[in-house]
Amino acid sequence: MRFRVFSWLSASIMAAALPAAFASDLRPSGECLPADTAVMLRMPQPAAFLEALRSRTKFGSVALADRRLEGLWGVMLDTFRAAGDEPPDDLEEQLAKYELQPDDLQAAFRGDMGTGVVFRKRGDGLPPLVMALAWLEPGEATAARLVTAMQRRVEERNTAGEADAPKRVDLEMAGHEVLWMVEPIMTVDTAGLDVDIDDDDDIDAEEFKKKLDARLDAIRERVRNAKFIQIGQTHAFLARLGGRLLAGHTLPDQAAAAARQNEGDRDFDIESGTEEAKGVFERFLAEHAGDARALLAEALDAPGMAAALPAGIPLADLVVDPRVFIAAAADDETKKRIASIGAGDLGPLAWRQSLDAGTYRSGMFVTLPGPRQGLMRILDQACDPADVPSFAIREAIDFTQISLDLGAAYETVKEFAVGQGGPETANMFTAVEMQAQGWLGVELPKLLASAGSRHWIVTYPSQVAEALAEARKARGQTGGVQARQVADRIAIVWQIEDEAPFVKILQRLAGMSGGELQEEQGFRGVRIPDGAAIYVGQQHLVVAIGKDSLEKTLAAIRNPPSGEASLRESDVPRRAAELLPLDPARMFGISDSSRSGGTLGVLRDMAEALVPEDVEASARDMLAGLQKLLPTETEMEGMFGVGVTTMRADDAGVSLQTAWEMPAP
Repeated sequence: MRFRVFSWLSASIMAAALPAAFASDLRPSGECLPADTAVMLRMPQPAAFLEALRSRTKFGSVALADRRLEGLWGVMLDTFRAAGDEPPDDLEEQLAKYELQPDDLQAAFRGDMGTGVVFRKRGDGLPPLVMALAWLEPGEATAARLVTAMQRRVEERNTAGEADAPKRVDLEMAGHEVLWMVEPIMTVDTAGLDVDIDDDDDIDAEEFKKKLDARLDAIRERVRNAKFIQIGQTHAFLARLGGRLLAGHTLPDQAAAAARQNEGDRDFDIESGTEEAKGVFERFLAEHAGDARALLAEALDAPGMAAALPAGIPLADLVVDPRVFIAAAADDETKKRIASIGAGDLGPLAWRQSLDAGTYRSGMFVTLPGPRQGLMRILDQACDPADVPSFAIREAIDFTQISLDLGAAYETVKEFAVGQGGPETANMFTAVEMQAQGWLGVELPKLLASAGSRHWIVTYPSQVAEALAEARKARGQTGGVQARQVADRIAIVWQIEDEAPFVKILQRLAGMSGGELQEEQGFRGVRIPDGAAIYVGQQHLVVAIGKDSLEKTLAAIRNPPSGEASLRESDVPRRAAELLPLDPARMFGISDSSRSGGTLGVLRDMAEALVPEDVEASARDMLAGLQKLLPTETEMEGMFGVGVTTMRADDAGVSLQTAWEMPAP
C-alpha cells in the first residue's frame, strides 16, 4: 500500500507513550565514552520530544499533521520515480527479508540514542584514529533482530562476491558477544590512465569537442575494465547488551589513503588502527558496568554550563571538547598560536535544545574562564543595558543590540597583532592610522569609538512576493539576483558623537559612484546601486537594505513612535523578559513572529509565491505537490510568539541562550 510507510512513521511519534523493554539496568551510554572522545551528540528522549511538540504546540499540530506527513511521503515517492528510481512501496516486504518487523522502526527511535567521536593520537607518524561510537535502545526483541539482520547482510555481500564485502569475525569483548566487520576500501587502479588532451593552439571548438568526447569514452571503457585495488580498510563493531545496541566504526581519511595507493606493500592493520579500534570498542563496552563518568558527560554538570543549558524535554545535547582535537593533532607551534589568541584555556562547549512548558529553548555554553587573555579580552568589555531604543517601531519583527566598543576592540587587536608581528606590523598600523587621520581629520581609534558601543539591527517584515517579482525582472537583465536578498529589509543604526568624519566618508563614496550626497528627511547620504543606502543625521548613522527600510528608520529617528506604534512600549519586551532575564548583555535580541511566522513563515511565503518558471522543469511537479501541503496564513498566525536571545560572558565562559514562545494548538 502506497502510504503504509507513513502510517508506521506517524505511529512512531506516539510510541513514547507506550512501555518498552529498555536496558534500564545499564549506565547511560553517554557516560561510558572514552576520555579522548571529542564530540558527543545525544538524543535522550526523541519520541517523547516529538510527541510533546505535536500535542502541545500549534507548530507541531500543524507541521506534523497526518495529512502533511502522508502528503510529504507521497511527494518524495513521486520525485524518486520521476528521476527514474523505483523506491520500494512495500516496506514490510523489505523488512521481512531480514526478519524485521514494522514496529522495529518505532522501537529503534523510541529510547536514548546518540553517538560520540573518538579522536586518539597515535605514534610512528600515523594520523589520529578517528572512530565513531553509537548507541540506541530499541528493546531486547528489536535489538536481537537488528543484529541478525546485520549478520545476514554481511553474508549476502560475501555470497554476491562484492569486492568490498566485509570480513566477519565473531569475538567476545568485556563479556559480550561482538560482531566485528573488517571492510576493505577499494578503488579503481588508475595507474597509467591518461586524462589529458594534447594542447594545440590551432584546434577549433568543434575539433576540441570531438577529442574530448573520444577521451571520455576511453576513460569510461578503462574504468569499466579496470581492476580494483585496496587502499585501506575500516572496522565496524556491533554488540547487544539486553535491549541496547552498541556500535563502533572507524572513520579513515580516504583521500589520504587513495593518495598512497601506489606506495607498494602496506600494512593495512597498522594503518587502520586494528588493535586501537578493538581497544576503544572494548573499553566502551566495559564502562557500561563501571562507575567512572565520561568527561563529556561530566562537562554538562559544570556550574557555568549547567546554568546555561535549558530545562524541559530535551531534543538533543551536543558536546564538543576542542582539547581532544588539539592534543591529538596539533603540534607545539599550533598550540602556541592557540594560546596567543587567548584560547589556551578553552574547554568543552555544549548546545542543548528543549521544549519547556510551551517554550522552545536553546542554550549554548563555551568554557573559557576569566580573566581572559589575548584577543579574548574583547569579551570582557562592559556590557550595555538590554534596552530597546526609541526609534524601533512596532512593525519590526526583530530587533538586535550588540554591545561592543569598536575603539577599544581595535586597540586590543592592534596590541595582539603587533605582539605577533613585531616592528613591521607596528609600522603598518602607524601608516594606516596616519592615512586615515589625513583623510578624515580624526584618529582611527577615535572614529571607531565615536560610533558608540551599541550596534542596533532592526528587521522589518519581508515582502516576498514583491521580491520574487523583482528577481524575475532582473533575471533577464543583469543575470538575476537572489529573491531572499531582495526580500531582506534591514536597518543597522549607530548613535554617533561626531557626524563630520562619517560625512567625509560618504562624500568619497558618492564621488566614486559618480554622484553627490543626497538629502532625505534632514539626513545626508548615498544609495549604492544594487546595494545599501547609507545616511547620516540627527547624530545617527544608518545603513539600510531593502525597500523603504531607510525611509521607515529615518522617520522613526526624527519622530520616535509612541504607544501602539512603538516596539519599546509594546508588550514584546515584557514577554521577552519573562522568557529570559534581560540583564546587560554582549548581545540581546527580541522578536515577534506571531503574525509573520518568523523564518519558517518567510520560507513558506517564498514557496507559495514560486511559479513553475522559477524552478527547473524536472522540479515543477515536486513544487506543485509541496505547495499543496503548505500551511495556510490562518494556520501560520499564532504558530510562534515572542522570542528572545542573549549572549553574555562571565568568569566561567560564554553563554548564548534563546527562547521562543510556542503557543498551544
